[in-house]
Amino acid sequence: MTVRVASSERDVCAIQSLRHRLLGSFAGTVAGFREDRHRLVEPEDVDGIHVAAFDHRNEAVMAVRLDALADRRSHLSESTRRELVGVGVNVGDGGTRSISDRLHVTPGIGGHLIIRMLAKMMEQARRRGWVGDLCRCDPEHFEIRRTLGYRSLGVFASSEDGRYPTSELMYLHLPRSLRGMG
Repeated sequence: MTVRVASSERDVCAIQSLRHRLLGSFAGTVAGFREDRHRLVEPEDVDGIHVAAFDHRNEAVMAVRLDALADRRSHLSESTRRELVGVGVNVGDGGTRSISDRLHVTPGIGGHLIIRMLAKMMEQARRRGWVGDLCRCDPEHFEIRRTLGYRSLGVFASSEDGRYPTSELMYLHLPRSLRGMG
Protein backbone atom coordinates (compact mmCIF):
# COMPACT_ATOMS: atom_id res chain seq x y z
CA MET A 1 0.00 0.00 0.00
CA THR A 2 1.18 3.49 -0.78
CA VAL A 3 -0.11 6.59 0.95
CA ARG A 4 0.18 9.73 -1.15
CA VAL A 5 -1.47 12.88 -2.39
CA ALA A 6 -3.59 12.20 -5.48
CA SER A 7 -1.55 13.68 -8.29
CA SER A 8 -3.62 12.94 -11.37
CA GLU A 9 -7.16 12.83 -12.65
CA ARG A 10 -6.87 9.04 -12.60
CA ASP A 11 -6.09 9.11 -8.86
CA VAL A 12 -9.11 11.35 -8.16
CA CYS A 13 -11.33 9.03 -10.23
CA ALA A 14 -10.07 6.09 -8.14
CA ILE A 15 -11.08 7.98 -4.99
CA GLN A 16 -14.53 8.77 -6.42
CA SER A 17 -14.92 5.07 -7.29
CA LEU A 18 -13.99 4.18 -3.71
CA ARG A 19 -16.84 6.39 -2.46
CA HIS A 20 -19.23 4.59 -4.81
CA ARG A 21 -18.04 1.15 -3.62
CA LEU A 22 -18.47 2.15 0.02
CA LEU A 23 -21.69 4.17 -0.12
CA GLY A 24 -23.49 2.97 -3.22
CA SER A 25 -25.62 5.11 -5.49
CA PHE A 26 -28.53 5.80 -3.17
CA ALA A 27 -26.60 6.57 0.04
CA GLY A 28 -24.06 8.56 -1.96
CA THR A 29 -26.64 10.85 -3.49
CA VAL A 30 -28.37 11.26 -0.10
CA ALA A 31 -24.95 12.28 1.30
CA GLY A 32 -24.70 15.03 -1.31
CA PHE A 33 -22.62 13.36 -4.02
CA ARG A 34 -23.55 13.23 -7.70
CA GLU A 35 -23.29 9.83 -9.35
CA ASP A 36 -21.28 9.68 -12.56
CA ARG A 37 -20.25 6.38 -14.16
CA HIS A 38 -19.96 4.40 -10.90
CA ARG A 39 -18.22 7.29 -9.17
CA LEU A 40 -19.53 9.66 -6.51
CA VAL A 41 -18.45 13.18 -7.40
CA GLU A 42 -18.77 16.58 -5.76
CA PRO A 43 -17.69 20.01 -7.00
CA GLU A 44 -15.04 20.36 -4.29
CA ASP A 45 -13.10 17.46 -5.82
CA VAL A 46 -11.67 19.90 -8.38
CA ASP A 47 -9.88 22.15 -5.85
CA GLY A 48 -9.42 19.78 -2.93
CA ILE A 49 -6.25 18.04 -1.85
CA HIS A 50 -6.94 14.32 -1.87
CA VAL A 51 -4.82 12.08 0.32
CA ALA A 52 -5.35 8.37 -0.19
CA ALA A 53 -3.98 4.89 0.25
CA PHE A 54 -3.68 2.96 -3.00
CA ASP A 55 -3.17 -0.77 -3.44
CA HIS A 56 -0.85 -2.45 -5.97
CA ARG A 57 -3.51 -1.99 -8.73
CA ASN A 58 -3.62 1.77 -8.00
CA GLU A 59 -7.14 1.34 -6.61
CA ALA A 60 -7.99 3.67 -3.72
CA VAL A 61 -8.77 1.79 -0.52
CA MET A 62 -9.01 4.81 1.76
CA ALA A 63 -9.23 8.56 1.19
CA VAL A 64 -9.85 11.96 2.72
CA ARG A 65 -10.12 15.40 1.11
CA LEU A 66 -8.53 18.51 2.58
CA ASP A 67 -9.65 22.02 1.67
CA ALA A 68 -8.80 25.55 2.75
CA LEU A 69 -11.41 26.50 5.33
CA ALA A 70 -11.72 29.89 3.66
CA ASP A 71 -12.97 28.13 0.51
CA ARG A 72 -15.51 25.98 2.36
CA ARG A 73 -16.99 28.28 5.02
CA SER A 74 -20.35 28.05 3.28
CA HIS A 75 -20.41 24.35 4.19
CA LEU A 76 -21.05 25.45 7.76
CA SER A 77 -24.30 27.11 8.76
CA GLU A 78 -24.19 30.57 10.32
CA SER A 79 -25.17 29.16 13.71
CA THR A 80 -22.37 26.58 13.49
CA ARG A 81 -19.84 29.32 12.66
CA ARG A 82 -21.00 31.27 15.74
CA GLU A 83 -20.68 28.17 17.95
CA LEU A 84 -17.14 27.59 16.67
CA VAL A 85 -16.11 31.12 17.59
CA GLY A 86 -17.54 30.41 21.04
CA VAL A 87 -15.14 27.46 21.48
CA GLY A 88 -12.12 29.38 20.16
CA VAL A 89 -12.07 28.43 16.47
CA ASN A 90 -12.40 31.57 14.37
CA VAL A 91 -13.85 30.45 11.05
CA GLY A 92 -13.48 34.01 9.74
CA ASP A 93 -9.72 33.43 9.78
CA GLY A 94 -10.18 30.51 7.39
CA GLY A 95 -7.02 31.25 5.42
CA THR A 96 -4.90 29.75 8.20
CA ARG A 97 -6.92 26.57 8.68
CA SER A 98 -8.04 23.58 6.71
CA ILE A 99 -11.20 21.55 6.81
CA SER A 100 -10.96 17.83 6.18
CA ASP A 101 -13.79 15.75 4.90
CA ARG A 102 -15.07 12.46 6.23
CA LEU A 103 -12.78 9.47 5.92
CA HIS A 104 -13.74 6.86 3.35
CA VAL A 105 -12.20 3.56 4.43
CA THR A 106 -12.55 0.09 2.92
CA PRO A 107 -13.66 -2.34 5.67
CA GLY A 108 -10.78 -4.34 7.09
CA ILE A 109 -8.17 -1.60 6.67
CA GLY A 110 -5.98 -1.44 9.77
CA GLY A 111 -5.76 1.57 12.03
CA HIS A 112 -2.03 1.94 11.35
CA LEU A 113 -2.72 2.69 7.68
CA ILE A 114 -5.43 5.20 8.59
CA ILE A 115 -2.97 6.95 10.91
CA ARG A 116 -0.32 7.02 8.14
CA MET A 117 -2.84 8.60 5.78
CA LEU A 118 -3.97 11.20 8.31
CA ALA A 119 -0.32 12.04 9.11
CA LYS A 120 0.25 12.63 5.38
CA MET A 121 -2.84 14.85 5.32
CA MET A 122 -1.50 16.87 8.26
CA GLU A 123 1.87 17.20 6.51
CA GLN A 124 0.13 18.66 3.46
CA ALA A 125 -1.76 21.14 5.64
CA ARG A 126 1.45 22.34 7.32
CA ARG A 127 3.15 22.74 3.93
CA ARG A 128 0.39 25.19 3.00
CA GLY A 129 0.95 27.17 6.19
CA TRP A 130 -2.26 26.05 7.87
CA VAL A 131 -2.12 25.96 11.67
CA GLY A 132 -5.16 23.81 12.35
CA ASP A 133 -7.62 21.37 10.81
CA LEU A 134 -11.35 21.33 11.41
CA CYS A 135 -13.03 18.06 10.51
CA ARG A 136 -16.48 16.58 10.20
CA CYS A 137 -16.07 13.37 12.12
CA ASP A 138 -17.82 10.10 11.46
CA PRO A 139 -18.59 8.24 14.71
CA GLU A 140 -16.60 5.20 13.55
CA HIS A 141 -13.43 7.31 13.11
CA PHE A 142 -13.79 9.45 16.23
CA GLU A 143 -11.24 7.45 18.27
CA ILE A 144 -8.64 7.44 15.49
CA ARG A 145 -8.89 11.20 15.07
CA ARG A 146 -8.73 11.60 18.86
CA THR A 147 -5.58 9.45 18.97
CA LEU A 148 -3.96 11.86 16.51
CA GLY A 149 -4.72 14.80 18.77
CA TYR A 150 -8.05 16.04 17.44
CA ARG A 151 -10.34 17.32 20.17
CA SER A 152 -14.08 17.28 20.18
CA LEU A 153 -15.56 20.76 20.09
CA GLY A 154 -19.05 19.78 21.22
CA VAL A 155 -20.34 21.43 18.05
CA PHE A 156 -22.51 19.62 15.57
CA ALA A 157 -22.34 21.04 12.07
CA SER A 158 -24.83 21.29 9.31
CA SER A 159 -24.51 23.15 6.04
CA GLU A 160 -26.66 26.11 5.07
CA ASP A 161 -27.84 24.36 1.93
CA GLY A 162 -28.60 21.07 3.72
CA ARG A 163 -26.21 19.24 1.42
CA TYR A 164 -24.15 17.74 4.24
CA PRO A 165 -25.64 15.71 7.06
CA THR A 166 -25.18 16.93 10.63
CA SER A 167 -21.93 15.66 12.09
CA GLU A 168 -19.69 16.42 15.03
CA LEU A 169 -16.77 18.77 14.48
CA MET A 170 -13.31 18.09 15.84
CA TYR A 171 -10.26 20.34 15.73
CA LEU A 172 -6.53 19.71 15.61
CA HIS A 173 -3.93 22.36 16.22
CA LEU A 174 -1.18 21.33 13.83
CA PRO A 175 2.27 21.05 15.39
CA ARG A 176 5.10 22.98 13.72
CA SER A 177 6.94 19.75 13.03
CA LEU A 178 5.41 16.46 12.03
CA ARG A 179 8.69 14.58 12.32
CA GLY A 180 8.16 10.97 13.32
CA MET A 181 4.54 10.84 12.12
CA GLY A 182 3.48 8.60 9.26
